[in-house]
Amino acid sequence: MFFRKIYYFCVLPSYDKFKLMTIEVSKTDKKTPFFIVALVVLAIVNIILVYLMMQNKQESIDKDVFIEKQKLELEETSSKLDSVSRELDIRIAEAKKMNRDYQALLEIQEQLKKDIEKAKSSQVDVDKLVREYDAKIKNYEALLAEKEAQIKNLQIEKTELNKEISKSQSEKTRLADSISNIQKQKKELEATVAKAAILKAENIKIEGLNEKNKVDDDGKFKAKSLEKIRITVKIIENNAAKTGNKEMFIRIIEPTGAVMVGAEGGRFYDAQGKDMNYTFSQTFLFDNVNRIVTLTFRKGSKFQKGTYLVELYCEGHLVGKSSFNVN
Repeated sequence: MFFRKIYYFCVLPSYDKFKLMTIEVSKTDKKTPFFIVALVVLAIVNIILVYLMMQNKQESIDKDVFIEKQKLELEETSSKLDSVSRELDIRIAEAKKMNRDYQALLEIQEQLKKDIEKAKSSQVDVDKLVREYDAKIKNYEALLAEKEAQIKNLQIEKTELNKEISKSQSEKTRLADSISNIQKQKKELEATVAKAAILKAENIKIEGLNEKNKVDDDGKFKAKSLEKIRITVKIIENNAAKTGNKEMFIRIIEPTGAVMVGAEGGRFYDAQGKDMNYTFSQTFLFDNVNRIVTLTFRKGSKFQKGTYLVELYCEGHLVGKSSFNVN
């Protein structure tokens, strides 16, 4: 029996290998046409399988390229979001420095952090996610631009305010200096007026009187007969001084240096606030004319021999002084 060999390629299920297979067909076999047809069909199927395999492989490559592209786009989007986050940090710091409300920025920052985490971990439609983040980034960038403009305006306002404050401080300093000068001038004027208002005593005359009121006016008195001292003084008119009753404090200083203080004596404060003893005092009327004032003092005991000093104070000021001797 005569046989002939027929060769055909068979595609294995793995779609990546071809195998040459041989079928021997007898020439006398009546079923030969059937086998030929089967071989043709099998060849066509193999061709189709090869085409599908190649197409599937190309689709796999395209899918890998698409996924890699999406991954890069997602990383770029995440990088943009990180950049926006850093910008938000800067804007928040600037708002704090300007002492302005930054609560809205904090809320946006918190949402942005969630968006960044979602972008890194999400497995949903990447194209849709990228579009959403692109829109959010544009919104964030617009908000940042708005906040930056506001901060710039605030900085301009702050600069102008600082200028006004500096100007006010200069005016305040100048006004304080003016007030200080006015107060100084006022004090100087008050001191001048006070000094001008001090009464002056002239023509001080001291006389000694005995028991019979006999007057000894030579300034040298005998201790055994001296009973009283009479002081006559002329108060000069003074337009700067206030008129009215004035009190004269008389200090008689003994030869020992002690102030004679009798039943009529006491203490008073001079113009500098010093507490001082006085021998006696007497009130007189000052009506801004030249007036003679007579002051009389009885010691009540014998005067010691020596030189006595007499000081006259009115309104705390020393207005006159003199002396007398006792032999």
